[in-house]
Amino acid sequence: MPSKKKIDWFGSSTLAEWAQLPRHILELEAQGVVTRTFRRLDPVVQRRVVGGILEESKAAGPTGVTLRGVAARAKVSVGSLYSYFGSREMLIRFAVELCARYLVDLMAMAGPYMRGMPLRDGLRLYLATGLEMMEGAVPMMEFFGRAAYAGDAGLQEPVVRPVADAMRGALQAMLEGARDRGELRAGLDLDATVRVVNTLLPVAADSQLLPHLNAYLQTTGGDVDRPRMVEALIQLVAHGIAAEAGAAGSGRKGGSAS
Repeated sequence: MPSKKKIDWFGSSTLAEWAQLPRHILELEAQGVVTRTFRRLDPVVQRRVVGGILEESKAAGPTGVTLRGVAARAKVSVGSLYSYFGSREMLIRFAVELCARYLVDLMAMAGPYMRGMPLRDGLRLYLATGLEMMEGAVPMMEFFGRAAYAGDAGLQEPVVRPVADAMRGALQAMLEGARDRGELRAGLDLDATVRVVNTLLPVAADSQLLPHLNAYLQTTGGDVDRPRMVEALIQLVAHGIAAEAGAAGSGRKGGSAS
């Protein structure tokens, strides 16, 4: 994953590199969500339709997609979309599952990269990148945030849990890398630490996405803007789990194995 340029998370270039997309489409065809016609489309046209769905989801939320909106973005006819999905309900289900799978795959891609980053840099990337993605796709991320906090039973297993597991997995990889480099305190309970940090960082990020949550938590406000909040949180977490200066290497075998 590149770090020096701004990533268009939902753009055509990233989508073209989504190697897992054919597998997801095959699985969704087996579930009756998409038709064989869609699966057999030319890959370029198929990606154009998928890109249209993601862009529409970014603009309106996964459940807010419309056939006309997707058709316009994908440059296909509404009739073609009916032949691919059968109904607007199936298109919405496809959009919901596709968005979840897309985010899961992005986090899986980020894991190995984050594993090799110094602790503070990795934490900063994890939080700042999440906020960057939110800013570029607010309705989509609001959908996931509300699905997670509202506890909609119909969205927990297909949407919330896979994305949450992927987020925790990326964080686990990052902290395991820090442990292996001796950056963490000796004897640190790594598995428990991952879960605590995985609570602090997403909640701080979600409070920037859901205004009512920030009104309660007051994560930002007054003179404390988002960059100040992010830096303070990174320093707090790093100070709590990092090895003391001069102790690098002493914690190389510390913490629980995963």
